[in-house]
Amino acid sequence: MQSGQAYNRRATISLPASSNEVYLSHHPSRHDCRSAGSPDAHLSLALLNQVLTTMKRLFAVCLASFALAGCSTLSGRLTYPSGAILPPEAIQRAAAAAPKPIHGLFYIYVRTTGRERGQIYLNSENDYRDQRNITVVIRPEAVQPLEASLGKSVDAAFTGKSLLVRGAAYRVKVNFYSNGKPTDKYYYQTHVIVSRADQITAHGI
Repeated sequence: MQSGQAYNRRATISLPASSNEVYLSHHPSRHDCRSAGSPDAHLSLALLNQVLTTMKRLFAVCLASFALAGCSTLSGRLTYPSGAILPPEAIQRAAAAAPKPIHGLFYIYVRTTGRERGQIYLNSENDYRDQRNITVVIRPEAVQPLEASLGKSVDAAFTGKSLLVRGAAYRVKVNFYSNGKPTDKYYYQTHVIVSRADQITAHGI
């Protein structure tokens, strides 16, 4: 089991409504207000304005750096053809069509993997129970041909890679168990089923 969290942080800098309202004393032990006509006041105001200008420039540079980093990451991952279905759309459409599947070409960036009963699970989120997650389920009959062509395990080859998967996506009901018996609690997952190796096209391998 994996767990993941996403954070959305905003940085805010609050500046005085009017810089002319603030005057700083050169004395290291006290701050006092002085008239706008005094030499000390003009010197302090000029210094304060210089500091504020520098802060705003640094803040602008930081924002630009974050934006460029984000664009670089997204452009590196989201290299999919027009018409490919991304996880949010796949989840929404599979839920609307349930119990019938939806067919198409699905894009997934593989963050985590798992194995159970000969099947391999490729997850788009760190926690496979996350409602934003879409799971590519590779059936046993497709695992061996895939690993033969890759020259390594599917888990090792596909983790951290972008995949295009052609197939059918289903909304799947998953029950919670207690003492080996299903309870009345459950949640839904969205699975794209792969039974042939040629259903998957990987980028960066």
